[in-house]
Amino acid sequence: MKRITAIVFLIVYPACFLLGQIDEKLKEDIRNSGYVHSPLPLDYSKSFESFGLTKKVLISDILCDMEDLDKWWHKGIGGMSITAERSIKSNHSLHLTAPTSYPQFLAWGLGFGTSLASFDAGGATWEKYNRIRFYIYPDCEGARSIYLNLYVINDGKIKVPDKYEREGYHEINLINGQWNECFVEMPGLARDKVTALQFAIEVFGKERTMDDSLKFDIDAVTLETVENPEVVSGWAPAENRTIYSTTGYGDESQKTAIVNVKKHDGTFQLIDNISKGLVYQGKIQSQRYRTGSFETIDFSDFKKEGEYYIKVNDVTSKPFYINKNIWDNSAWRVLNFIFCERRGYPVPGKHGVCHTDLNGEHNGKLFAMNGGWHDAADMSQQILQSGEIVQSLLEVAESAKAKGNCALYLRLTEEAEWGMDMILKSRFGDGYRAQTWGTNL
Repeated sequence: MKRITAIVFLIVYPACFLLGQIDEKLKEDIRNSGYVHSPLPLDYSKSFESFGLTKKVLISDILCDMEDLDKWWHKGIGGMSITAERSIKSNHSLHLTAPTSYPQFLAWGLGFGTSLASFDAGGATWEKYNRIRFYIYPDCEGARSIYLNLYVINDGKIKVPDKYEREGYHEINLINGQWNECFVEMPGLARDKVTALQFAIEVFGKERTMDDSLKFDIDAVTLETVENPEVVSGWAPAENRTIYSTTGYGDESQKTAIVNVKKHDGTFQLIDNISKGLVYQGKIQSQRYRTGSFETIDFSDFKKEGEYYIKVNDVTSKPFYINKNIWDNSAWRVLNFIFCERRGYPVPGKHGVCHTDLNGEHNGKLFAMNGGWHDAADMSQQILQSGEIVQSLLEVAESAKAKGNCALYLRLTEEAEWGMDMILKSRFGDGYRAQTWGTNL
């Protein structure tokens, strides 16, 4: 009888999986990831980087073709040279290297140091340009999270970075073993007297899978002016753009968007993404708020579930869903992010078991401190924030359970238990606990 019960369980249990899922591609990805026991795949076609490279280039001036090192200098650990091994548009590229580990580390264990390549920009004005474009080839054997930093230094009316070390810094995520075409838009960055452009490898330690060095080739650094640069502050959309809820809208929720289309007849249309038929039409409203004046649309009275896009004149948005379970998609994606932040756990494709040497000490006893989740982009840990994450996971889990979405409920509960274990680890048993520790290693 027990065997029969087990067989029935295996047949019935998957039927409740992904009950509320409406995005078929996401549903397939969730299944293929073992219900987020490995990271969900990245869809690079939807990234800002892919979209940005389609913009029309109005001006393009090469800044450095990497044929010599006349204007380059190096600082820190590692080294810099010119290499003929590979290039994009010329015969050479800049070769920047750093060791994966180092005998000493910086204060508070926040890193081993930086390998910095700096280009002398001579105090030139870059104000007619709004983008920097360049190519990077990472050669980082065994590394699974690869990035290079870009710094712009301005010594004009507004200093970049400022005295708080803000602005002008950009961390570029890269794919290993291939040329990555990269860009940084800078319409809001002070650039009236640019003194330096810098590339930097930050060294934070070595995983078991990694080689002894990190190597990056950099080529074809170009200053550009592109059409319709991104808006960097405020709520106004860029020209010929609609700002809407990219997650979608609940069937009974308010449904609004902000539009910035120069030429229109005062109306907008809602188009069914499957049939391409018109399902709703409304008026564009001009409204003034504390944050500015905008043209807005409202289609809250349209409640039919489906996949749609907004059309104003010839400007269309990307497709989005209207569905009563719309936030289930977001719950899975946020859960995926939290899972990828696991600490002391081998996250496939991201990192191995980490921080096995991180301990708390109290009354002569050692306590392992390598659970929970990484804090933001570094490897630190705070118990207060861990408790808040656990509470949030359990609250969403209860909501999923009430709707009968057992797959989401079970997976959220499992992730919350991972965090609870870390919170219990931090207790020393006599009223004391380890509250916070910081490291990037």
